[in-house]
Formats: sequence, structure tokens, C-alpha cells
Amino acid sequence: MNDTQIESLLRKAPRASAPSGLKPQLLADIRLPQSQSASPEIVNAAPFWRRWLPAFAVGLLFLGCLIVLGVQTSQLLELRHENATLQSATANLE
Repeated sequence: MNDTQIESLLRKAPRASAPSGLKPQLLADIRLPQSQSASPEIVNAAPFWRRWLPAFAVGLLFLGCLIVLGVQTSQLLELRHENATLQSATANLE
């Protein structure tokens, strides 16, 4: 037999049928989880601090970085001012 003959035989094959009573048996075997009578608000309830702690931590970290950046900028400006003052003082000496 060649490929075309095999394909023509497979196309003519009878359709497989499901056994009788399979659908009711499958439906009877399905076990869905029982819904709980508690409301979803109570089930998902968590303390205020526990829900907001990650957000507060990120906010405090960001605020701390801003403060450090501000202090460094202030010191940098102060050093630049001192440097300019010293350069002008040394220029007057010459």
C-alpha cells in the first residue's frame, strides 16, 4: 500500500462513538469546591499596617534618598562658593 491508499482508507474510517451513559456519569463524577458563606471582605481582610507597609517603606526610602541628595547638593554648592572665594583671594595676591 502506498500513502494515497492509506489516506483514502483513513478518510473512510467510521467515526468513533462515545459509550452510552458517559455524559451523565462524567457529570456525576464532577465535584466542585463548596463556596464558603463568609463574605470576601472578611476572608481577604488584613491589618492596615500589613497592607500599606510595603508602600510606606518605598515612600520612606524615596524620601530618604531625596534628603541625602539635598544635603549633598547643599554641600556641593557651599564648596563651589568657597572655591570661588579662595580663587579670587589668590588672584588678588598676585
